[in-house]
Order: sequence, then structure tokens, then C-alpha cells
Amino acid sequence: MLVAMVPNRLALTTHEQPSLFWFQSKPASATLEIALIEPGKAQPVMVVQSRSAKAGIHRIQLARHGVKLALNVKYKWSVSLISNPSSRSLDVVVNGTLKRVDPSKKLVQDLAAASPAARPAIYAQAGIWYDALEALSDEIDANPKDGSLRNQRANLLKQVGLPPMEK
Repeated sequence: MLVAMVPNRLALTTHEQPSLFWFQSKPASATLEIALIEPGKAQPVMVVQSRSAKAGIHRIQLARHGVKLALNVKYKWSVSLISNPSSRSLDVVVNGTLKRVDPSKKLVQDLAAASPAARPAIYAQAGIWYDALEALSDEIDANPKDGSLRNQRANLLKQVGLPPMEK
């Protein structure tokens, strides 16, 4: 199973260089391709290929690839498992959409006054999906033994109809 960790609707970010997340249920011997597409552009903004990663939750940080999102542009991104490069119609593909927006003054103020641990909930309450997931995942990376953070991420995913994805 391959799942883009994004709601089944346009999701928002306030970051110029957010992270994109996906879940892979088991290792595969396929090539993994992540693409970011801007409407009206002939070529993808970004295409990254690597060997398929191990099972679990994965992220790509757009900053590591020099990609910056423009404000108020609806981007589409995809993750493909390419098992046969000669027959790309056999790829397993998942995708999502995102749009960068300016944060409201209230959001900026709330985030400035909040601890890192409180930021995911603030983003989620403001409807800023990518930033909520990224902030929560950053907290999990910083505190990998804190099971409550993984539970918070599972609840965040459940709220938008995504299945449990922890390994």
C-alpha cells in the first residue's frame, strides 16, 4: 500500500518550502519517483528518483531540492513506485495537492506565543494541513520515544479520513 499523507482535497501550507509525506506499507524493489507539478508548466518543478525506501512514513523536504512554492498556486505532487521503467502504466501512483497561502495575523501571533509542541494543533485548527503534519513529525523526530506524539499524528490523519500509518 502506498498512501499520500494528505486530505482528499486541496491542502494548505504557509511555508515556501514545506515537506511532503507518504506512507509505504512494505519495502519494494522498485524505483521511487516524487514529482511536483505546477499548472500551466510543461515540465515538473521537481522530479526526484531513488530506490524504494523501507516501510513506514517518509518525507521529502522541498528545501533540500531548492524548490520554492509561489503564493496562491495550486500544485499537484505524486509519488510513484516504478516496477517496470519500460511500462510506466504499471506504476503504483498516489498524489495530493497543495497551495501556499499567507498566514493570518492571528496565526502568526498564536505561533509566536506557542511552544514547538503546541504548534501542530494551532496549524490544524487554522486548517493548515502541511504545516500541522510537518510540525508534528518534527516533534516526533526530536522525541522518538514519546508515543503520545505518534498518537497525535494518528488522530490528525484520522480526522481527514486517512488510515493508521505507524509502523
